[in-house]
Amino acid sequence: MLNAVTQDSIEAAPLGEASAAPQLEAVEAPAAAEHEAVDVARIVDCGLRRRALVLGSLPPEGDDLDLVVRRPERVDAASTLAAHGFLKRGQRMSPRRRWIEQWARFRGASAFSVDLNPAERWSLPTVEVEALFDEGSPIEGMSHIVRPAPHHVLLLAARRLARHGGRVDSKRRRRITGALAEDPDAWRIAHACAPMWGLERAMDLLEPAYSTDEPVPASPRARAFAELVSSGFGRWWAEVVARRVRSKIPRRTRVISISGLDGAGKSSQARALQETFDGLGVDVACEWMPLGHAPRHRAIRTLRKSVESILHLVGRLRGKSGTRGPQAAGEDGAFAPARRAVSPAKSLREQSELVTHAWAMVVAVHQGLQHRVAVLRHIGKGKVVIFDRYTLDASSQLRYFYGSNHEFRFQKRLVRLISPKPERSFLLVVPPEVVIARKDDMQYTVQELDEQCRLLWEEASRLSIPRLSGTRPKHELSEEIAREVWSAAG
Repeated sequence: MLNAVTQDSIEAAPLGEASAAPQLEAVEAPAAAEHEAVDVARIVDCGLRRRALVLGSLPPEGDDLDLVVRRPERVDAASTLAAHGFLKRGQRMSPRRRWIEQWARFRGASAFSVDLNPAERWSLPTVEVEALFDEGSPIEGMSHIVRPAPHHVLLLAARRLARHGGRVDSKRRRRITGALAEDPDAWRIAHACAPMWGLERAMDLLEPAYSTDEPVPASPRARAFAELVSSGFGRWWAEVVARRVRSKIPRRTRVISISGLDGAGKSSQARALQETFDGLGVDVACEWMPLGHAPRHRAIRTLRKSVESILHLVGRLRGKSGTRGPQAAGEDGAFAPARRAVSPAKSLREQSELVTHAWAMVVAVHQGLQHRVAVLRHIGKGKVVIFDRYTLDASSQLRYFYGSNHEFRFQKRLVRLISPKPERSFLLVVPPEVVIARKDDMQYTVQELDEQCRLLWEEASRLSIPRLSGTRPKHELSEEIAREVWSAAG
């Protein structure tokens, strides 16, 4: 049915080699996510030359892999991850990672991440850094990835207590309980090592906090933190503060747009991208932008109503009745089916080129300002704002609603000028028959959808927006879009 878009061309090619299957053997079914997590840990383990320390829970219990590594091992791990389809988190992703290097691999509408923490961030003496790795507890099936020794589990818990205060949460309580079960002498060893870590006071607070589940008083916690800072942690803390201040500098919002017909899967893909980035700790928001509906600010709403009232009045002054009657006689004397009422404003637009272009300009300004206002709500935060419909949809629908024989070059340029420039845009192309099958309440016929699809295709070609087949499996599209957006922030 497609006039300018053939069925073969709808099966658009992927964005690039990034969507090819990674080298790592992994089952793509959701039930295999647990096995994938274990496989990633083993692959990283094979790429290391010396030990790395795993923080938190090792997969499959954990939903990511959090490693502490020394500088040479960080290079080794990064090379291994890149070779197996992982992509590094870019500096333009918000919030910025001040220390942790994050790598992610996308599988459908989800992602698995590996965090590489530099060992030097703890500002420990060299002998304690080496002991941290050398004394780590081996993990079955791993050669280089180890768990913290029981007494190091206690020291890390005390360090967190000094920095963040409060009480020992349930997750760390379980870790402490496991460490004590593994080595009942862990408290004594941890107290002996505490001076080298600057945690003597913190260790004195940790034991009663663990035993009683009571919050730590503010005054003793402040003294414990002061001891930690004076032990050498202060140099790292000063850099953390400086980086935190720099991170508060306003950052540009990154706009991502997904376009297509109603029923093409735009909303599903926008939500999938939002959920994937949420899981990776990225600041993300989603905006839905229909053409000519739900105006978000009073000035444009008032302007549109005023213009339509003027057009309505002019139409009546020109003698337009506003309707074409319930029936009209045909040439053969038969009566044609009743037609829908036509407003004087619409009738005048259809008969006047000047009025048509003027009204299209009002709609273009309104739509561009809607985009701009939506982005301004996130200004300075560096968020990824995903638009379900954007300038491509506005341009094609201007032509569809107000005359496909018009190019509306000025109006389309106006929409793009007012709207923030998208960093990445995607067009989901779906045959009209598929769209109708997907939506029970579809208000357009196959012919009307065919025309809308043609206009979208033409506008996408002019703007060099990549076209993706919306008939492909949802998880394939989600993975491809997420990889492309993630890579763009590098």
